[in-house]
Amino acid sequence: NVAWWSWWAGDVVGVLLSAPLVLNLTRTEWTRLWSQRIEFLTWCMVMVALSLVVFVFNNNAAGYSHPLVFMVLPVVVWSSMRLGVLGSSLGVLLLVFISALATSNGLGPFHTEGHRHGLLLSWLFFSTLVMVELIVVALQARRTRVERVLQESEMRNKLILDRAMDAVIGTDQAGLVVSWNREAERIF
Repeated sequence: NVAWWSWWAGDVVGVLLSAPLVLNLTRTEWTRLWSQRIEFLTWCMVMVALSLVVFVFNNNAAGYSHPLVFMVLPVVVWSSMRLGVLGSSLGVLLLVFISALATSNGLGPFHTEGHRHGLLLSWLFFSTLVMVELIVVALQARRTRVERVLQESEMRNKLILDRAMDAVIGTDQAGLVVSWNREAERIF
């Protein structure tokens, strides 16, 4: 039963890890990531160091090693916000690779006497991590779209006001003039 769950969870996590990468292997995403290469390489080094601390040098003898795993989550959320789905997915793939190597060699918080149980725990953790990553990236993409629509709307309103035949003057709550169109500038 545990073997079936380990196999199933491994396949699900494999799909969750590979799908965002495959779907975002576009020239635009690679160009965006290349423009952030210093930040991306720094993040990869942080992920390697964090992976080594959490999954390799973290012995399970004390029984308190699982909470260290959650140090990974804020780093992944940050990368999802800064690097997009391609950058964060590449980093998470690096993290999963180091974790799988450590767990299969008897290291880290997911190592148990039965390798299948440890792999199941690690796959469940990483599927949760990937889902959080994808949710954050989706929210960030939505925010970017809303900001772009707002900027376009502001530009359109400014263009309309500038072409108006009447003088239009905008004031703040204190009554101070904060904006005006071309006709108001011509008249005053």
